[in-house]
Amino acid sequence: MRGFVDDIEAMTEHNRDFRRVLYTGRQLQLVLMSLQPGEEIGEEVHPDRDQFFRVEKGKGVVFIDGHMAKIGSDFAIVVPAGARHNVRNTGDKPMEYFAGRTTESQPSPPEFAVSCPLGTEWVNSTVFGGGRMNRTSSGQLLKSVILALLVTPAFAQGGQAQPEMTPEQKAEMEAYMKAGTPGAPHQSLASQAGNYDVKSRSWHDPDGPAMEESGSVTRRMVLEGRVLVEEFNGTMMGMPFTGHGMTGFDNVSGKYWSTWMDSMSTGMMMSEGTCDAKRTCAFTGTWNDPIKKGPVTMRFTSSWTSPTTEIFEMYGPGKDGKEMKMMELTYTKK
Repeated sequence: MRGFVDDIEAMTEHNRDFRRVLYTGRQLQLVLMSLQPGEEIGEEVHPDRDQFFRVEKGKGVVFIDGHMAKIGSDFAIVVPAGARHNVRNTGDKPMEYFAGRTTESQPSPPEFAVSCPLGTEWVNSTVFGGGRMNRTSSGQLLKSVILALLVTPAFAQGGQAQPEMTPEQKAEMEAYMKAGTPGAPHQSLASQAGNYDVKSRSWHDPDGPAMEESGSVTRRMVLEGRVLVEEFNGTMMGMPFTGHGMTGFDNVSGKYWSTWMDSMSTGMMMSEGTCDAKRTCAFTGTWNDPIKKGPVTMRFTSSWTSPTTEIFEMYGPGKDGKEMKMMELTYTKK
């Protein structure tokens, strides 16, 4: 027997996964969702499926085609097919809700949910995403996808037994599932979502005084709990300054990665590093220096001195080529 029977209210309230697929049928999919404070599902459009949400715990806002509405426990939301929408947790506790939606005519990346028979353990069934894909691996994956997404429905509709994937295809699918499924490092990033006040100190000369300025930062998770986005607004060197950063964890390399772009540059700073259980991190990266017309290596560290205070320090080469402390940011969570 295939189907779903369970206490949906209890399952929703106890769910701690960003997204957990309970059931996928030919016409309907049932999903549990959990958003941490400040987290959102990310703006999306489903051109050929309607969706129904019910909030069990927490509070937030829903956006549907540019219209915003506040939502809370026991609220119901209907999102029609083709509507641009987003859900964001604006509270200080996790927001738990479930979604029922008609399935798309053809499942497509980055997610494909498999149906599970009654009596099995429900698992997060995200398959694709979160990994870097070259031409060779893309071709190998497509072989597995063709069997899973195209051949299987054809056999099912004809009443025939579904063909089993080969061991090689199963291994490929499992590898991509592991690469694309958020884990403990992503949960650690999600814990940093929220609004911050920022105090900055910067130096142009290692022996000179620091220039002190301030700003504000908003951090939120996107791509279904995979990437932490940071938006900075403030001043730098006495001028208005905005910045956009992203931080994630690559399950394949086993390392954290970070990007940074801002209103004082047209380039991007990219770095890679590690973080320990206390969220103390060390990264190394490069940016293109406008004077030297080439890449410059820098490093930065970050550490949490309290549950609400993070210290960021960046080091790079000074005018004499020796390493110096260039910047220090103190983030205070509101």
